[in-house]
Amino acid sequence: LFTKGNHDIWGAGGKEAFARVFHPFLTEEARAISPSAPTVTSGRYTVEYANCQFAFFDAYDAPASLEWLEAVAARRTAEHLFVVIHPPVVPYGARSTWTIWADEKDRPKREKLMYILGQQRALVLAGHLHRYCALGRRTPRGRFAQFALSTVLQSAEPQPQLERSGLKDYNGDLVNVEAKFSPQTEPLRRQLFEAEKPSITSFDFADLPVWAVVTADGPSVKIDMFSGLGRKLYRRVDFTGLLG
Repeated sequence: LFTKGNHDIWGAGGKEAFARVFHPFLTEEARAISPSAPTVTSGRYTVEYANCQFAFFDAYDAPASLEWLEAVAARRTAEHLFVVIHPPVVPYGARSTWTIWADEKDRPKREKLMYILGQQRALVLAGHLHRYCALGRRTPRGRFAQFALSTVLQSAEPQPQLERSGLKDYNGDLVNVEAKFSPQTEPLRRQLFEAEKPSITSFDFADLPVWAVVTADGPSVKIDMFSGLGRKLYRRVDFTGLLG
């Protein structure tokens, strides 16, 4: 199962090919987990397993997905709500403009999304930036947590680079982890980090390709990350612990 990313729909005919190929595939995969899962007809769909509900958010049809997520949240009965989205909700790394609705004109939609995630104490799984990050974020309606990773390998046994940890490291200087990226946008990217900083409750970051296992055990959700292609544990994240 996966959530739609930008590379899945780029190019002429990309959206049509996604629908033709992946809607039937995702329907089949979802029903293997939950036989009553409905037919997938877009990039947004839900799957329930044990005490968890996974809401796959289509960031490339975002306004419709926001209304859909609000309805999903209103009907939720599962203990844990995972929101699976390709671009991150909360900025990290150097590319703070690469989050969903980062533009000032989209602030109302972004704030509504934050409120839904906070009210639901959601667990967000994201990607797009090709960096590992785990963080907690407060909203006026509660907290949510975000986890993202990279699987882009340069070697079978990579070593962690550019590690940052703790609230002291969440600031505008994060643009320096990719110092050569888009220098003309650096002031804006710094500004976005500084605006976000008061709402961040925890932060951990590294440039390290990993694979991860998410384990939900009753009220507890933990993530074990293993570097490269091996079985060497890099980090265990107490995902629900990030909610406070």
